[in-house]
Amino acid sequence: MMVLDGAYIRECPRPGAPVIQAIKSSFTDSLVVTVEGCGTCTVRDAVGQRACPMNEPFVLTNTAHVEVKWSEAFQPVTARFTKIDGDITIKLGTPYANQYAAGGDNALIDGQRGGRDFRTGEWQGTQGQDVLATIDLGRVKKLKRIGVGMLQDQASWIFYPELIEVAWSTTGRTWSSTTAKNSVKRDVDGSMIMDLFTEAIDKKAQFIKIRVQNGGVCPEWHRGKGGASWLFLDEVLIEAEW
Repeated sequence: MMVLDGAYIRECPRPGAPVIQAIKSSFTDSLVVTVEGCGTCTVRDAVGQRACPMNEPFVLTNTAHVEVKWSEAFQPVTARFTKIDGDITIKLGTPYANQYAAGGDNALIDGQRGGRDFRTGEWQGTQGQDVLATIDLGRVKKLKRIGVGMLQDQASWIFYPELIEVAWSTTGRTWSSTTAKNSVKRDVDGSMIMDLFTEAIDKKAQFIKIRVQNGGVCPEWHRGKGGASWLFLDEVLIEAEW
């Protein structure tokens, strides 16, 4: 191994795409990452950009983007690791489908965003019912606004929700609420993603309740007409400050 222009480079007897490894892609305190293979590894986070070693573990303490350049003929290998607030907890009021669990009960607060393919593992799917969730921020914060990341792929019976309802409270006893309504039509072709946010809230709260309203059965024009439609969500988006 040698150092060139501040980057770690390891000469390889055989070319091959490197592999970026960690036990998970989100973390609350720190995360150990290892890049196996050959190339030039770079980490970008809130602190800045720096070199990272190949074939040796290194530690992330902030949300970071790891990139490995390994061949002029191919695109760099990349991975994103997200630091999340360990004080935040979520309790779901409706079950998700086992085959679309997106990592389990904490999927909607794990910081992992999904792409346009609902099958890649970042999307949590629920069929035929609203999605209900209660979130505890761990302490009182000032809410700026709240949103939900969602996917629509009508050919796969997945539709954006009709609306989201959001309620907040400092004590869990007295609640205020607002809504955000989806304006995208159900018959739009193709897969698409959207973050649907409330208007500005600017109120203090520790507890948040969310109801994401299922749009009902597939409509008459749809090949699955009368069948239970799906909601696919990847994240509850909470913009807050102390």
